[in-house]
Amino acid sequence: MSEERQIQKEKARSKRLYVAIILIGIALTIILVYSTPHTYAVEEPVYGYVTRTREVPYTDYETQLRQDLERTLNTDGALDDGYYWEWHLYDLPDDTLYIIVDISSTEPVDVEIKDKTGMIYDYTSKDHYYSAYGVGRVLDVKVENPWFFWGPNAVVDGEIRIYHEYYGTVPVTKYRTETYQSWEIVDYETSTWTEMKPWWMR
Repeated sequence: MSEERQIQKEKARSKRLYVAIILIGIALTIILVYSTPHTYAVEEPVYGYVTRTREVPYTDYETQLRQDLERTLNTDGALDDGYYWEWHLYDLPDDTLYIIVDISSTEPVDVEIKDKTGMIYDYTSKDHYYSAYGVGRVLDVKVENPWFFWGPNAVVDGEIRIYHEYYGTVPVTKYRTETYQSWEIVDYETSTWTEMKPWWMR
């Protein structure tokens, strides 16, 4: 009888252990799968049309005063007394000429410039920095040491520049303001929702 009782006790103990394991398993399953509300939020961009402006380049044409260099007469050198340099120009533009005389000398020298209307420049000096207007197409230029009979030599340095002056049409880059529509982010909005999930899930 004691052996039978012992077997019955072992069976009862095993049964209780089995029931406990089942109950623990059920409890753990309930704990793991128990759902709770999870609220989520996300920020999303809102798109729309925005009015903007920009500077757009374009080409226009304007009338401007132009000066094109036609000739440069070099006057570097030494002039003995009574000697001169002379230029006869016959192929200049048949239009307004702007002439710059830029000469310095150790002794006074005479500079003469004639166009088709006559003498437009006639000065004697050590330093010439003058400008004059003339008319093409012909121009006579003379640089002379006016001394005679054993006068001093003149060491000359400088140049005479002859420009064609006229009004011409030139391209000019200008800018105008242009309005346009741009599709872009105009704001942000937050969207929220709730999902039922196990408590341990995010």
